[in-house]
Amino acid sequence: MHMLNESQIVAFVAIGFDFLVGISDDAVTGAKGNYKSGAFGCIAAGAIFQAVVFLYWIVAFGSTPTSLVGNALAGAGGGDGAALSFALPSVSLPKVSFSQRQQTQPQQPPVYGTSPPAAPANSFNSPYAVPAGLAGTPPPPVPQANAEPTVVVVGQARALYAYAANAADPNEISFAKGQILEVLDNKGKWWHARYQDPVTNKLLNSHCSNSQQPTSETWLRQKLQWIDLILAYCAHHRLFLVDLNDLTKSPLFSNSAINRSLNRAAIDAIFADIVANGNGEWEDKKLKSRCFMWWKKQEEWAALIYNWASENGLKICTVYEIIEGDTTEGLEFHGLHIDAVKRVLEVLVRQGKGQIFYGSSDTDMGIKFA
Repeated sequence: MHMLNESQIVAFVAIGFDFLVGISDDAVTGAKGNYKSGAFGCIAAGAIFQAVVFLYWIVAFGSTPTSLVGNALAGAGGGDGAALSFALPSVSLPKVSFSQRQQTQPQQPPVYGTSPPAAPANSFNSPYAVPAGLAGTPPPPVPQANAEPTVVVVGQARALYAYAANAADPNEISFAKGQILEVLDNKGKWWHARYQDPVTNKLLNSHCSNSQQPTSETWLRQKLQWIDLILAYCAHHRLFLVDLNDLTKSPLFSNSAINRSLNRAAIDAIFADIVANGNGEWEDKKLKSRCFMWWKKQEEWAALIYNWASENGLKICTVYEIIEGDTTEGLEFHGLHIDAVKRVLEVLVRQGKGQIFYGSSDTDMGIKFA
């Protein structure tokens, strides 16, 4: 069997020593560049340890038996050479420690509304930990791009009369008398209201006015609506003579629940049109504060009284019998204001249907039918 001599062994060991030194150098460089990985540190430590062993073998096999190192090794091993009190110098390598930084898993966002999975045992920094107060709490709603804005209803209003919208005005809607409207905004002169159409099931929006409007066309249309409302109000309550000072404070023009009222200038303008249309007559033409309300015009009242007298075969009748008599109870003109009756009888005189006679008092006054 071929045996290697010492010089060959030293050559091989020296090559291995050089290889180990290169490995340790690369490993130390790699550990500095990637401190999160402990593999490079382990490689460097192992290579240094093996390099020390290889260095020992180079010294051992590369020394002659008569050399200082050879004699020391021979003496230590119990050989024939003289034992020398010699020891290899101790080499103190610097202590190199490599610390591996603890890796943590990336935090996962908590899932709201569901129970989180069980956290690993003895884990204080679990990625599944849900912040206190958020477990089971639904996330805030995400606003939709096409979501309709929230509408707040501030109150309701009932239509006192029917209204036909102007087809040319997209901000108006038609509604019937008694229609319940949802008020969305009651600030300013115009109120924003809506109601659900029973036919189309659509929400119809409109702006309703509660005061005199600046444009002449809108104000004219509004006055006509007010006239119809006032006449209907007077007919319902059987008001024949109204005082505008008192009427201004009535529910007709004032709503204390919403702190809204029609101003006196607008009321005066409306009553001026009522008188001009023949549905009213000033009792005091200078002050214009008291007005007879002809929700039936004078000619209509005159026709009702004349027809009643004709049907009952009456030729002479007093004012008292007309407005307070038993035979007129239940008729429309029963309870008519006495001054209004006088004006109606004057109409019959002008029509040639009677002649007025006077007594000691207003109630004794009467008419002799033609």
